[in-house]
Amino acid sequence: DADADLEVAEYRPSEFTVTAETDKPSYVRGDPASCTVRGDYLYGAPMTRSEAHVSLVRRRGSFSPPGAEDYSVSDDVYAYDLPDTSPSESVLHSATTTLDAKGTTVAKTNLTMPAQRGPELLACEAEITDLSRQALSGSTTALVHPGDFYVALDIGEAYFITESDTVKPSVLALDPKGAKVPGQKVKIDLIRRTWAVARQKTGSGGIHRVSTPVDKVAATCAVTTSQAPASCALKPGAPGYYIVRATAEDSRKNPLAASSSLYVTGESGSGWRDADDNRLELVADKDSYTVGQTARILVK
Repeated sequence: DADADLEVAEYRPSEFTVTAETDKPSYVRGDPASCTVRGDYLYGAPMTRSEAHVSLVRRRGSFSPPGAEDYSVSDDVYAYDLPDTSPSESVLHSATTTLDAKGTTVAKTNLTMPAQRGPELLACEAEITDLSRQALSGSTTALVHPGDFYVALDIGEAYFITESDTVKPSVLALDPKGAKVPGQKVKIDLIRRTWAVARQKTGSGGIHRVSTPVDKVAATCAVTTSQAPASCALKPGAPGYYIVRATAEDSRKNPLAASSSLYVTGESGSGWRDADDNRLELVADKDSYTVGQTARILVK
């Protein structure tokens, strides 16, 4: 443990408040968005003509629509080994302005959200400075959905299958409130992922291993969503690590995707991602077991 003492030489209580409010609690990628920032003195008067700095910032978020508890609505499995093109944070709007006669200012932006892969947050952050140069901040956030609906993917409980088995994924389209959206065309790919491993010299003269994913589509099928889960059959071609990926587009042409993974076992071998730590990874065929069941463990 560690501790330290400090002395407060002077304390000045706040003389005003800062609030920020978006025009909607949530948005869909492509929507216009605005945020109203307001400054008020504690005695009730608006902070007319005060200086305000307002920023609209996109950040990664999380969301799953109601009714998707047994489904994957994220594309993180597919994207895990790929270069990350989606920014963890970026500024969409930033400006210093003056509050109007009502003590407010409005910041606006269009949520084009380049490279958005999943739900994100729009943060509205404001700092107002009064005539005595005291500055206070306020902020709020709103959810930005990647599209009009989410692709919900279920590949079943089996994490291991044999090369003679068939994968039968089920798909739904769910809007952010959890309502089923029928009539959406969804493409489902069964992707076999291997890795090309190279060894590179480091600046200190050592060797660094670099693994680059190599994807090959082993099978493809297409479904149209309805009130009941839509399903089709996919046949793996060889043992290895596979990703089942469902993709679609909404009415604005926003790309949507969900993915899950599984392992296909067989007589022939398969390669895995290699790293500098030379570790072995153990993968169980289920998340949980009951007494008497047999667990199968994959050693990678």
